[in-house]
Amino acid sequence: MNNNDDVEMENPRLAVKRERESDEGNSSRSISPTRDLLNRVKNLTVSDRIAKNAYLLCRPGGNPEVLNREQYIGRYGEPTVATFKEWSLLINAGFLDKDPNSYFPPPVFAQRIPIPSELEDDIQARSKYRAGEFKRITGLINVPCQSYRGGVKDELTDDEKVQLTPGGKRSQQAIYRDPRLAGALNPDYIVTLEGDVIDAGWRRRGDKFTGKTVAEVEEAYGKGAKLILKSSTHAYSSTDMLRAYGSDEADKRFCAYVGERFNKSLNPVVYVTDGHYICVKHILDKYENTEAAIRLKSGDAWRNVRVASSTGNAWIPPEYAMTKAPEQTKRLLAEAGLPESIANPRIRAYQEAQKLGDTLPAVAVPLHSSRHGPPENGEVLSKYTKEQIMIASRDKHGERTGNAKSLSSYESSREMLPSDAANVLGIAPDTYLRSEQPVQRARYDERTRGKASMGR
Repeated sequence: MNNNDDVEMENPRLAVKRERESDEGNSSRSISPTRDLLNRVKNLTVSDRIAKNAYLLCRPGGNPEVLNREQYIGRYGEPTVATFKEWSLLINAGFLDKDPNSYFPPPVFAQRIPIPSELEDDIQARSKYRAGEFKRITGLINVPCQSYRGGVKDELTDDEKVQLTPGGKRSQQAIYRDPRLAGALNPDYIVTLEGDVIDAGWRRRGDKFTGKTVAEVEEAYGKGAKLILKSSTHAYSSTDMLRAYGSDEADKRFCAYVGERFNKSLNPVVYVTDGHYICVKHILDKYENTEAAIRLKSGDAWRNVRVASSTGNAWIPPEYAMTKAPEQTKRLLAEAGLPESIANPRIRAYQEAQKLGDTLPAVAVPLHSSRHGPPENGEVLSKYTKEQIMIASRDKHGERTGNAKSLSSYESSREMLPSDAANVLGIAPDTYLRSEQPVQRARYDERTRGKASMGR
């Protein structure tokens, strides 16, 4: 295989496969996901036989440097032992039959190596098998055979789950003895174009991406540019992979780094009355002398107030919102003109929320820029986006919770719709539950990692 072949390769598995077909007369036999890569290990040489995007190297910091293999060689020469002590390694997920535009640090990569079904019930055999496959894959691309899982702590306290980074607070699922080499210090996002890295960095509140969707950001970088976004496992998923879990999953993760609401369809703080969700700021600005406004400003109306969740995809009680995203909740309450005390813990708060839930319409849609309410006709799905359509939530017993979340959230999380809401929409309650599933998820569900990120 020559250099031009390597430049064209997006999936390193295909690079090895093409070489095998060329050298062995187009042999085509059925092999396991990892064996497809490892068949030719003995005869594989370094440099031009390794795809340029087989791995990325990252030098962490406030202004991180991220390069693919070819870019690194062009700038610094062949990687050395010292390179892998100073730079964090990210291995292409394509080696595991996954999205070739996603990348895993060694601890995650080693954990996600698929195992034969006959070993699933044998912990020791699974561990030995994965160790052997990891050694051979790293040998294939000439990188160190170190998973950096030694001394890992993955049962964390709430405080330990919060990691301080140059971009602010982020969530983490494990603490490693060497966080740099385990990928824990790598940036929030990497931008690639035709396999080359063209940008990488941390999201910060008020940055150049504020208010932009992932699609808009990718378009700004140029045709074909792709964002790959870091999760709390320190793995990177491409926006295409995230969208396989739901159309809004990429935007959720990108916004969650800085606590930005990705769904701008909802008013951030609402007052619930007579089956309608009314923007609190609108009430206080336009009707400041009404009884509702007076009760809101005093905090007495706490039972009727709902605050947008960290993603902007649900309306939840202020008390609950404060436990999930305290800084964002404080900011939203202040911007709406409400006292922070309205989010104070209260006795029987859940029971009060259930009472309010019984007054909510099964489905609410925007009737005005400042108000959501029951749809005026049956043309809901064709008239409104899934982000605009709000569903009154029910718990596992079928009881109203007093919360509401968007239809897009039910779709992305593949949940059963409440039957009353499904009737209004004219669809079956299990419509999203039986949606086609994306690629099988391993130990960690990449779909949810962005939701856990905590940025400021």
